[in-house]
Amino acid sequence: IEANSGQIANAAGATWRGNVVTNLGGISNKGTWVGNAGGNGVNHGPGSIYNDGAAATWTGDVIDDDSQIVNDNGATWNGDVNGNNNVVFNMASST
Repeated sequence: IEANSGQIANAAGATWRGNVVTNLGGISNKGTWVGNAGGNGVNHGPGSIYNDGAAATWTGDVIDDDSQIVNDNGATWNGDVNGNNNVVFNMASST
């Protein structure tokens, strides 16, 4: 996605493959996400990045984020945060 102005939701059981270059809304992953996310958050829009649930696996980097990043409820994240101007939550049940 080169540019998006709303929420991006990858549901449980779904697979997303690709990068998000600019996003004005948030990103919610409850399935499998393979790709990078950039241009997300407060200065780009109100959205946070959520990787949520035991079935959620994110493989990719956050290039640029100005809102919170949350890895929660047993979710797995494999990647780097290269630019973030807000909090990052990696909850105890998550990796």
